[in-house]
Amino acid sequence: MAVYGIFYDRIGDPTLGEETFADEVLDGDFKSAFPVGVEFDPSVKAAFASDGGLIQQDAQYQGLPVDMSGLPKRVRLGGAHKFPLPDLLKATGHFLVSEKLRDAIEVLEPDVHQFQPVELIWQDGSPVATYFWFNVCNRRDAMDREHTTYSFNDRIKIWNLASNGKFVVNTSQSNGAHVWVDSRLTNRTIFVSESFKDAMTAAGITGIGYSEYQTV
Repeated sequence: MAVYGIFYDRIGDPTLGEETFADEVLDGDFKSAFPVGVEFDPSVKAAFASDGGLIQQDAQYQGLPVDMSGLPKRVRLGGAHKFPLPDLLKATGHFLVSEKLRDAIEVLEPDVHQFQPVELIWQDGSPVATYFWFNVCNRRDAMDREHTTYSFNDRIKIWNLASNGKFVVNTSQSNGAHVWVDSRLTNRTIFVSESFKDAMTAAGITGIGYSEYQTV
């Protein structure tokens, strides 16, 4: 089974130019959107999870439920043109998903992940649609220790991204998840299963790019 990292694929109408999906967050912030139920060390703003991995007191994707109450409620889309929106967008480093994409994810993993509504508006203030901030709530230690060639920091249990190497995903370690964040990575890549990719293709979901990883 294949495994992929996903990204916001910035492909729209090529006549509109690269500025079309620029955005401006109009309220709220991500300062308090860190994992809930975790006792962080105030000096380093971090904690160790029960899986031995590091948890940061920040809003990066960490595969854990977060406090979404303070997230922005409105985002203004940039560009001089109104255009059809893809199902996946990105603002302030966080994914926004359409209702169609949210529902497709819920079919695969019902009641697992977090979705917080946000209103999208055009530059002139007219409404576009309701999308959802998407937070992944599966956390897995899925990189194969034997075949991954990056060095591993045994003290804090993370892969050293400053080293040279390749990642190899052990599909048995992803434990049946369709969408997850690796507990030993600090770059917060969102990983998805082959079944996820197939389901999104079948549903006609737009805006998702896929980077395939080697698996064992």
